[in-house]
Amino acid sequence: MTERENSIEEPGSPEPARVQKLAAAFPRILIAGELAFPIARDWIDRLDRSVESGGPTLPVYPFTDQIRQGLFEARRARRLVRGFEGAEKALASQEVGLSKAAATRPEGGGYRISRLLLVSTDGSDRFYRQVEQLKARFSSRLEALMIDADECALGEAAFGSGQTARALLLDHKEVVVDCLAALDITQCSALETDLAPDELDPEQCDQATTEDR
Repeated sequence: MTERENSIEEPGSPEPARVQKLAAAFPRILIAGELAFPIARDWIDRLDRSVESGGPTLPVYPFTDQIRQGLFEARRARRLVRGFEGAEKALASQEVGLSKAAATRPEGGGYRISRLLLVSTDGSDRFYRQVEQLKARFSSRLEALMIDADECALGEAAFGSGQTARALLLDHKEVVVDCLAALDITQCSALETDLAPDELDPEQCDQATTEDR
């Protein structure tokens, strides 16, 4: 994919380069649904506010009912990986298959978000550094955000009472789309999340979730 093909530009009002880059990397269904720019603007604004307040280089989002329900449904569909270590292993495993596929399709690749890591607010500085390192390692397809909840609330939403999770990886493009759309609450109802044939996920992984604290 050429740089031109992997870019979008909102007509009428030039966007900052960071917003344009992020919006262009969202799944195409969000771009087609005109949600990419609103989500990207909000994402960058929240990330900057987190950094300015001395927090991690991650946007911070409220733990809404939509996100709670999305996590529960993702777990039921086996599209959620529990724990940082489990997320790292899943991404590395998928990378092997993607590298083989890229060897036969040299024109493919590029920056396209298809995996999303959600983390709680009660991690250590070391934990958030590891998250940033993981983002850098899989930067062509992974983004991360912080949910305004501790590991108990995050784990309970996905796995039930008494369960904990400091990191959760959304491991399939469809649930990533659902989560990103839920971040833009005012417009998410306008989006249909059934994927078109060219959006079928080549990275689908049917591995069991693993816990890493």
